[in-house]
Order: sequence, then C-alpha cells, then structure tokens
Amino acid sequence: MYGCEAWTISKQIQNKLEATEMWFPRRMLRIPWTAKKTNERVLNEANKRRSLVRTIRKRQATFLGHLMRRGKLEHLVTTGKLEGKRSRGRQREKIMDGLATWLGTGKVLDTLTPVKDRDLWRDMIANAYKQSTWCIDISGLKINGENINNIDAGQQELDIGGCGFLHSPKTMLNVIEEADKLYKNYEINKLYDLLMEHKDVMNDEIQWRLARVTHDKAKHEKDKHKRHKLMLEAFSYAEKALDLNSNSAHTHRWYGALLHFTTEGIGLKHKIKTAYKVREHFDKALELDPNDYISMHSIGYWCFVFAERPWYQRKIASALFEALPEATYDEALEWLLKAEEEKKDFMCTNLLLIGKCYQHLHNKEKAVEFLHRAAEYDVKTPDDEESKHEARELLKHMGHGHLLQGCFH
Repeated sequence: MYGCEAWTISKQIQNKLEATEMWFPRRMLRIPWTAKKTNERVLNEANKRRSLVRTIRKRQATFLGHLMRRGKLEHLVTTGKLEGKRSRGRQREKIMDGLATWLGTGKVLDTLTPVKDRDLWRDMIANAYKQSTWCIDISGLKINGENINNIDAGQQELDIGGCGFLHSPKTMLNVIEEADKLYKNYEINKLYDLLMEHKDVMNDEIQWRLARVTHDKAKHEKDKHKRHKLMLEAFSYAEKALDLNSNSAHTHRWYGALLHFTTEGIGLKHKIKTAYKVREHFDKALELDPNDYISMHSIGYWCFVFAERPWYQRKIASALFEALPEATYDEALEWLLKAEEEKKDFMCTNLLLIGKCYQHLHNKEKAVEFLHRAAEYDVKTPDDEESKHEARELLKHMGHGHLLQGCFH
C-alpha cells in the first residue's frame, strides 16, 4: 500500500481492492470459486474482517491532518483552487471528496474544520475506522451553541452531512424501553419491525436486541433455508454489537449462541474449533455479569451436548481432526441448576435438560420431578413447545405417563 495516502478511491477501485482482499484468504484456505462460498463465510473461516479500504482511508486522514497542521504552503496546495470556470458535466472525484464521505462530514470544508484540534481529529478517524460510517457520541455535541441534550424532543433526530440520522441518547432509550416491553410480551414481529427501523444505528444495545429477536423470528420459520438465512442475519447483528462493545455480557452471550449457525456446510475440524470459541464467549459473558442465568444455562447446554458424544465419536474426531471438548453430565447439571436457582422456571428447556442430566446420572426420582415441571410448563416460544413435548414423551417412556393426565394438551 505504498503511497496509498495519495490514492483517489472511486467506487470501481474500491470494488477491486475488496476483491483483492478476498483473494488472499480464499487462496490460503484453498477455497475454489466452484465451492460457491460467500465472502462472509470465507471471512468467518479465516477469522478475519475486511480492513483494507478502511486502513487506506485511515492513513489518508492521518496524513491529511499532518499536512494541514504543517503550514500555509501545504494548506494552499491541498485546498487551493484554479481561477476560471469549471468544465461542463460531472466533476471527477477527488481524494478530499472520498475522505469527506468516509468521515461523514459531507463537505470538504466541514472536513477541514476540526483538523487543527489534534485530539478531535484523532477521535473522528477512530470512529470512522471502527464503524465505517460517521457515528459519534453526541452526548456533548452542540448545535447552534446549545447542547443536544437540551434540544426539544421533536428535534432529537439530526441529519448531518448526508450520513443519515444520528439519534440522540433520549431517542435510543425510548426505543430500547419499548423493545423490552414488546419482548416481555413476546410480540416478536412487532419487535423485529421496530428494531429494523434502527438497524443502522451504531449502538450495541440496539444491535444485540436485534440479534435476539431475529434469532427468535428464525425459530418460527418453517422453511429450512429461510431459517438459516435469518440465523446468519442475527449473527451479523451480534457481530456488530460485539465490535461496538466488547465489555457487554449480552453481546458475548448472543455472539456465542449464534456463532454455531455459521458452521453449517463446513468441515468438522472448523466446527470443533468454533465450539471452543462458543464456550469462550459464554465464559466471558458470565465474567462480565456473574448473575446472568441465561449464560449459566448456555454453558450447561454446551456441556450437555458434548457430554452426550459417545466414546467412538471422540476417538474418530481426535484421530482425524481435533479433540472434542471434554464435558460431563455432572458439570452440565451444576450449571443448569445454578441458572435455575438464579431464576426459577425461566425456561422450559432448562427444566428438560436438568431432568435428562438426572436421568443419565441414574437419579430417577429427580429426573421425573424436573421432567414433570417441564411437561406442565406454560408455553411461550417454539423452544418451549418442543421441550415440553420431549419431556412428555420421556415421562411416558419412563412409565410415568399418568402424571400427564392433568397437563394442558
């Protein structure tokens, strides 16, 4: 990228740069074009993100700040104009036009205004690099000399420099509050429509909630292809939330929960590696919020899945690919009971898994107790319905079908 500080990046050149950037991971992973794998899937396998164009823009903006603070000659060369009339037709794009768009200021003069303030200029570059669009913390922003928090509620949405709407913290708090009410009532379609209106807002609280509701929407989808597509969409929101805030238990939890769905159609070795990453994110979520019962359940579920793997599958995987994660039913039960103690009857699946763990550990009395509670659970979600049905079938198989006579059918 030698000399990239002077490049003028048109849309056509940007496409070529991005195509070149994708060529390297495809070659390293030996993925032929005939495999018909999307760029997103290739990037996920390579465990990397696109960064070439952003890096070039960052270097250009840094170099521009250096030039503009140097003195009069550099300033004149960068911003000077020739006398006379411009030629007819659309003008050729200049490097300053591309930078103004990337930084989100819209106009060249607006881009140059904060250059003298080194700290402000660095913050602008950092925000643009991180988000690829101009999104800033507007809590201290002033419009016409007035702090934005004091602006009338009817003017809380501002269109700055053509970069779309920036939403004030008040607006986002209202959206989050309404979203939580809809989720509590499990109005998934309304919640999805509400959050999709704000899907471009760079706010991790919006993004992880969008990941959650998209995941729930996928659970209701009967078509397998559409369901998988929605799961990948949900993962993209979780990934964005994690990029925005890596110190949030919610972002780590949903990133870990949805990471599994990106492994469909790829090799077993990569699936095993992904399983370890899933556990890492669940552990991180619990580290950030020790009382997060959903993360406790998720770790318990993870342990249960790998405790179920028979010995011969472990031998084959270890010989051909990589060792499967080690887990026991005792470990799974410990995490699931912790979640149940933190919040009783919060999920039918948790009750079902506790019952199945006790069954595998030959504690029939406890197994029947928790399976019976799962069989009587008040269904709200597709997962609840599926778990309740499985619990009923297990009770019948264990010879306790008489307990279901009073259950809701």
